Amino acid sequence: MKANSDNNPGEYTRSRNKLFYNFNITESEKMDESGETRAVFDYDYVEVKDTNESTAISALLSLLDIEKKLRLVAGFEVNGTLFDSDMPAEIRYMQLNTKFQLDPTYSTPWKAANNVWVTMDLVLYQSVIAVFETHISDIYIWLATEQAKL
Repeated sequence: MKANSDNNPGEYTRSRNKLFYNFNITESEKMDESGETRAVFDYDYVEVKDTNESTAISALLSLLDIEKKLRLVAGFEVNGTLFDSDMPAEIRYMQLNTKFQLDPTYSTPWKAANNVWVTMDLVLYQSVIAVFETHISDIYIWLATEQAKL
């Protein structure tokens, strides 16, 4: 799943008593090649118009929060394989960390996103965690930057 739209989400334009933000989510479900149903999100242009700028900014902050949540669960790639980044995946990564602490030679078949199977060993796990942490950090850096624009 793509975390960004191609029309530059996060772009703001200010004019007298109006704020414009090109972000609108529509959610639908799509069956992937493995037969699993996944949420699909599309982005369009939205205008937040209000004579009260604080109300408009609150609406934009809500939209940013929605986009943050979408980015958090959009996944991340390691060596060309998409891995999950939702809360259940984070818990599974923590559980796997415990196994590797007890036995660094441990390996297991691991279902990445899109029904792709990999062999998760310590080397791959360390790569996955490094990219996962960067993925999360980048989202909060993006969010802070976007909120500062308001």
